[in-house]
Amino acid sequence: MFALGQGRVYTSWDDFKSPRARKLMKRYIDGKKHLDNQLAALEKMRRQYRDGDTSLKTSILNMEVEIDNERAALKKAANDVIAEDGMRDDSGRKLKTEINNQSY
Repeated sequence: MFALGQGRVYTSWDDFKSPRARKLMKRYIDGKKHLDNQLAALEKMRRQYRDGDTSLKTSILNMEVEIDNERAALKKAANDVIAEDGMRDDSGRKLKTEINNQSY
């Protein structure tokens, strides 16, 4: 399930209006899976550290930085999906957007 705002929620690949948006969503899902795996690995390292394996200190710190970067990338990926598909009408045509009185 993916919320695009304005009350729109996609529950199926068929809900996406453009092939590019589907591709971007797949990247988002892959990134989310990767982040979930990183979080699980970090939790495991933290448990080991707590249990006395202090050699993991640098690995934990590095993993925390990687996770922060992955979260930022995931947020951008979600915004890319919304920008690509959220700005289309029901027939798939790109909507004209005005930001600060400029058309895009």
